[in-house]
Amino acid sequence: MSDPVILGTIAPNVGATLLGNVAWSAGTTLYFGLSSTLPTYAGSNITEPSGSGYARVAITNDQTNFPAWVAGSSETTETSAVAITFPTSTGAWLAGASLAYLIAWSASTGGTPYACWTMSNPPVVTASGVTVTVPAADLTTNLA
Repeated sequence: MSDPVILGTIAPNVGATLLGNVAWSAGTTLYFGLSSTLPTYAGSNITEPSGSGYARVAITNDQTNFPAWVAGSSETTETSAVAITFPTSTGAWLAGASLAYLIAWSASTGGTPYACWTMSNPPVVTASGVTVTVPAADLTTNLA
């Protein structure tokens, strides 16, 4: 999985926290969803499945699920400690389109998209009975 793209929907908040000491939080829960299309920097162009058992996955945003960043010689790395397991499908999602993007959201429906990762092995859900899981080790973020 690629490093995330921080979307423009939150970039000013992240920048103000770094340069300006303005407090900002992503919240106590992140909601992870899938998209068949690459979001724009502004957070549009997201094609998320609906129906057929699809739902975003709520993950508590804490240091148990997202342990402390580890400093290396050239970058700092954050790796999720929890897998993201979507509900089992009850039919095809987006007519079997490749769900190439994992997106962190502020809410279980609607909300603000925060970041997007490109999946190394994008899932394709063509029928019922499919469970999509993003292994914990796959959700990694690096800062150089």
